[in-house]
Amino acid sequence: MGHQDLRSGGTLKAAVPARGVAVYTVRPARAGDTSTPARSFGVETPLLYDGAPASLVTPGKAAAVTTELADLATTPLTDAKADLRVPSGWRAEAAGPVKARTVTERRPLTTAWRVTPPDGLAPGAYEITATVRYRLSGRTVTDTAVTKVTVADAVPGGDSYLSDTGWVKSTNGWGPMEHDMTNGDLGAGDGTPLRIGGTEYAKGLGTHAWSEVVYYTAGRCSKVSAQVGVDDSQDNVAPQRGTVTFEVWKDREKISDTGKLSWQDPAEAVEVDVSGAQFVSLVATTADDGNGNDHGDWADLKVSCA
Repeated sequence: MGHQDLRSGGTLKAAVPARGVAVYTVRPARAGDTSTPARSFGVETPLLYDGAPASLVTPGKAAAVTTELADLATTPLTDAKADLRVPSGWRAEAAGPVKARTVTERRPLTTAWRVTPPDGLAPGAYEITATVRYRLSGRTVTDTAVTKVTVADAVPGGDSYLSDTGWVKSTNGWGPMEHDMTNGDLGAGDGTPLRIGGTEYAKGLGTHAWSEVVYYTAGRCSKVSAQVGVDDSQDNVAPQRGTVTFEVWKDREKISDTGKLSWQDPAEAVEVDVSGAQFVSLVATTADDGNGNDHGDWADLKVSCA
């Protein structure tokens, strides 16, 4: 959403996506101010804990979703009606009121929904769109809030390579993150074999800082291990040649940090206890000196699960 002039009755709030931000500049209202009355509309989806990296749903099982419209000014909203749009084949059933004659800050229109994905749904992120229509100062207004829910590819039992499991989400500093090859250029699948300190690895992830990849471990995994370092492909590319820091996060807790590793360093072994974690995040940072040539490899990346 771009810049808006809004008139508030004293409360300000906004619905933002994960890592999103809303910035307000506040000033006293002037006499005769005709700015649009402030209001908020958002959609909440199930989280395993506050700040979880994804909202998970299970095919064939109902998940609780909530929409809420609130008036934040002194002009009430009237004749409000909420709706929820889900992907084809899904079901969305209201479990609470979808209409309100009048909406104020103290009397919002809060609607509970039961959202059911179909059986056999493939892992991935799926979009849910909430809308609400109401009357405001003699005109009809429609607000929209969009969020995503995820069908996760849970890490299998036993010992396995994480590059063989679908991630919940990934962010990469240059082109796409790669399976079983180093990060190449901007295209997918354009990397070369993973190589750190002269040793080649058949399995792992090729990333470029700043990067993050999140896996759903469902509290069943005990150990993650890897050989990490700057890929040898960056040895003679430019004077900077790359420095990366590798971190492992267990839900909201950072449990491993290699410190700065450069293109001159051999692979460093990482082995961490992830017992009880719902999500495991692998982060490669720029080591605070820019991301030039920061091709970071998570080589021989393994996980052990029940």
